[in-house]
Amino acid sequence: MKRILSTRVPKNSLAIFWLGQGGFAFKTSSATIVMVDPYLTHSCKATHIHPPAMDPREATPDYVFCTHDHRDHLDPDTVVPIAKSDPSVEFVTTPEGAAHLLQLGIEKGRVQAMQIGETRKFPTFSAKAIYAECTSGGFTTHMGLVFDFKPITVYITGDTKVGLDGYLEKMKDLVGLRPDVMLTAINRGYSNPGPEDAARLTKLVNPRVVIPMHFDCFAENTIAPNAFLQALGDTPTIKPVVMKFNESYVYARSPEG
Repeated sequence: MKRILSTRVPKNSLAIFWLGQGGFAFKTSSATIVMVDPYLTHSCKATHIHPPAMDPREATPDYVFCTHDHRDHLDPDTVVPIAKSDPSVEFVTTPEGAAHLLQLGIEKGRVQAMQIGETRKFPTFSAKAIYAECTSGGFTTHMGLVFDFKPITVYITGDTKVGLDGYLEKMKDLVGLRPDVMLTAINRGYSNPGPEDAARLTKLVNPRVVIPMHFDCFAENTIAPNAFLQALGDTPTIKPVVMKFNESYVYARSPEG
């Protein structure tokens, strides 16, 4: 967290920190810190490859977004300490996720539920909830998110499901979206898209930069990012960036946009 806080982000740039699995922290040039799906413990029953990226009691983002109510995306042992350590942190998630946060004791005024297709405006950015296919039999709403960090846009898929053809019509707003950065799940386990569907969705979205995620966390459910790069193939308009666990990457938008 100290590294995130001390990082200076130039104008027209965005600092991206991979917290592991589907978790990221974004820091804007205005010093706003947004965390998405932070999983900062070993609370899942799995063999963890790395130690937690940070102590959740030390995490002080401005906002925490959770794309769905699975423990590696909305982890009670992560979000509750964050809420307790900084009473100004706001939480944004799905309706099921919001109900879970309230059940955990986080105050109602700090929790927002988003519906698919809805856009919420915040002081320095906006976020739109994008359809994502539920990976667990339809019991929990999943969402992707498109952030507009003014001027940089970021699309994070969340845990959308393998079998893209079955639900692509519900994601038509993404086709040709051309965000600056796309973060896509690439693993095959637990019905996640796998490298082939992840690559296909990436080509349809056509981001300037794509960062694979949702691997290198659980030994039982990981994949080599090269499998995604091979499925993506030669894409002159899309630059793949493979981040390492707990690594940071600064995306700088050119003056031409």
